[in-house]
Amino acid sequence: MTDGERLTAILAQYAIPCEKVSFRGKLDALAAGLGIQTQGRLMGDVLDDIAAKTGVERDNRLYGTFIRKLYEGVTSGEDATLSGNPLTCENALAGKPLGALHVYGKSTQNGVPTPTAPVPILSAGDSGTVTVTVSDGANDSQTLTLTLQTPNALPGIPVTSGGNYTDENGQRWVCDEMDLARGVYLQRVTKFKLTSSMRWTKVGNKVDRYFYTFNGINTAGVLCTHFSAAINGETVGGIATSNGTTIGFAYAEKGTTTVSDFEQFLNENDVLVYTALAAPVETALSAAEIAAYKALTTYAPTTVISASGVSGLAATYRRRKAAE
Repeated sequence: MTDGERLTAILAQYAIPCEKVSFRGKLDALAAGLGIQTQGRLMGDVLDDIAAKTGVERDNRLYGTFIRKLYEGVTSGEDATLSGNPLTCENALAGKPLGALHVYGKSTQNGVPTPTAPVPILSAGDSGTVTVTVSDGANDSQTLTLTLQTPNALPGIPVTSGGNYTDENGQRWVCDEMDLARGVYLQRVTKFKLTSSMRWTKVGNKVDRYFYTFNGINTAGVLCTHFSAAINGETVGGIATSNGTTIGFAYAEKGTTTVSDFEQFLNENDVLVYTALAAPVETALSAAEIAAYKALTTYAPTTVISASGVSGLAATYRRRKAAE
């Protein structure tokens, strides 16, 4: 590769247009793109300013040596990690594969449920897939997509502490996660239906609250279609938890129902609960999903990564060292 070809590659990474074919013409275009004056100046002085702007030390007065060093620094770059949704990856190198990529689940309810007014729980991937889009950020003129299979959706529950993801608003989540670099799906949320066959215990000072102890869960966060942790546990419709594995559902006013009444309610309604698992369960992603992930590459100078319905993303990408 000639020094002129190296300059062409450097200009491409900085997204600086250039119609010149001569070495000096390309060097002038690079300097102008970096805000450096070239008119009437010696090449050595221009190179000194480029070195200062790009943070690449000019330890050899030969211009060819500096251009090769600048080329290596600009095209090899450094790792940067972002989280959120969407992710705007600035100063990205062109054509570089993504490093780590994590997709975090999310579940929501549009309202506060009660036994007589349930509210469905909606999760990312309820349609059976989650699509991650990688674009150049310029009206999405260049776009790559990654379609991830979610036969059991990609749920996530908000929690006040702990969790495995914190979004840009500071909300913590316990959520299922797709770790593409490792090629695994990490299930952290379990979903189950309350049934009359469970051995219910009636306890409550102001309400008829029905408790059951579940195996393998952690009640740090609970969502339910017919009851809500946002409601006090001594108020009808509220949820109370104990010992990390026991959940109580405030079904009715104190002394107005029996265990049989609650069991009949469960038989007549699909009462669904989402809560955290005590320990995550890992399963392998498909070979097709891993291959599609490995085919994702970045666009220069900006790459935008997004997915709809999820609590967030995290990614590592390769970027050039920003000019000072």
